[in-house]
Amino acid sequence: MPRELAIAIGLRKIAPLPNNIPFRTIEVAPIDTGGAFRPDWRMQDPSRDPREPSGNEGSGTGNDHGWSNCTMVSAALVYAYHVQDKTGPQGGDMRHNQGDLSGGTDLYDAETA
Repeated sequence: MPRELAIAIGLRKIAPLPNNIPFRTIEVAPIDTGGAFRPDWRMQDPSRDPREPSGNEGSGTGNDHGWSNCTMVSAALVYAYHVQDKTGPQGGDMRHNQGDLSGGTDLYDAETA
């Protein structure tokens, strides 16, 4: 089906040209969750993770872990939520509780941790 016909009968939409996009901001009010669990934010930044570097590791290793630690930081947040403990593990804790200490990690590593 030609593009123009699909647009004419409403099967396809077209985006506005960049200079025709309306600019507006919307103020969003904070949500009151009624005391629901909100874990303290754990940064992936190695300079903010108190568990990196760990033990006898040099700062270069801690820096390498920190910037390739997104899976472990996410797993730490999930764990903290699951046990309802805002002071739960950091990404560095999760990283050092499994065997893959080089490069990035995956969900199997997070399961092991």
